[in-house]
Amino acid sequence: MQVAIEHSEGKFDHEQLAAAYRYFGLQLDGTYTDDDHIIGSFDSRLQDSPLQELEMREQLRIIGTSRRSKKILDHAEDCKTKVANGADCLLMFDSCCVLFTSPRLSQCRGIHS
Repeated sequence: MQVAIEHSEGKFDHEQLAAAYRYFGLQLDGTYTDDDHIIGSFDSRLQDSPLQELEMREQLRIIGTSRRSKKILDHAEDCKTKVANGADCLLMFDSCCVLFTSPRLSQCRGIHS
């Protein structure tokens, strides 16, 4: 449970970050890769393996958190454009809801506080 809490707070180790880059065929310590290239790698893999979407979004979130990239983080949590209604979004992310902050999950649910 502590690991899930630390992940939800954006904490991860160097190996997890390197694994996230490798997941998309990128190298952490290799040539510079801009946000658009990383997002493009995500989108390409998502088309090829839509059943892996939750894992892909988690890996993208790790990269976005590390880079402090709002663009990548927004893409990683982009449930509104992928799913027609908030209830479906909640079901889609239910298994990893701990990884998302409450305000963002509330948006997905369509709940406004």
